[in-house]
Amino acid sequence: MIKGVKAIIFDLDGTLIDASDGVVECFNYALKEAGLKPAPAEEIKSTIGYPPKEVFKRYSKSKVEFLHRKLLKRAKEVMAEKSRLLPGARETLEFCHRNGFKCGMATTKYRENGMRVLTKLEIDNCFDVILFGDEVEFVKPHPGIIYRMAEKLSAKPEETLVVGDTVNDVMAAKAAGATSVSVTSGVDPKWKLLNEKPDYLIDTVGDLIKLLS
Repeated sequence: MIKGVKAIIFDLDGTLIDASDGVVECFNYALKEAGLKPAPAEEIKSTIGYPPKEVFKRYSKSKVEFLHRKLLKRAKEVMAEKSRLLPGARETLEFCHRNGFKCGMATTKYRENGMRVLTKLEIDNCFDVILFGDEVEFVKPHPGIIYRMAEKLSAKPEETLVVGDTVNDVMAAKAAGATSVSVTSGVDPKWKLLNEKPDYLIDTVGDLIKLLS
């Protein structure tokens, strides 16, 4: 059991939800609109959770802004319908609230599309604080978002869990002095997560209940 926890900061994609099919569709829609070749689905899925503009630089450094605009346009149309909760996600969020944990969510998604997904999945009211990628200067692995979120949740970093599926989540947690919980249900494989030495490793976000019980 993890003791002394007041706040929990969740990642979204790969941790609480699976939006991979929607991401692939939106990404390849943008590439097509820019006159570029579509990318393999698995290649795109491996980038989920990372800033889209940084990913697009791999395909065309001169068309990043255009690609990003097209991605957001298509996401507005299809992302909510192509997103689903991962096993144990709703139960974990409900457990956290029943037991008095403050919950935050930090994602690289932009607010407009992100809120549409959360509302569709009926978890938009499960968080005390939400920070989207277009609301912060630096995204994970920079620790700034963890400091800011912990403050908004009235917790010290050392009283905060950071739950996510990528090494960026682990690095951000460590840099901020928070406790890291890696979930193997998302982008980064288990071996890659273990290389960053998270404090805890679980298979699904539902396993967090056991750690907190």
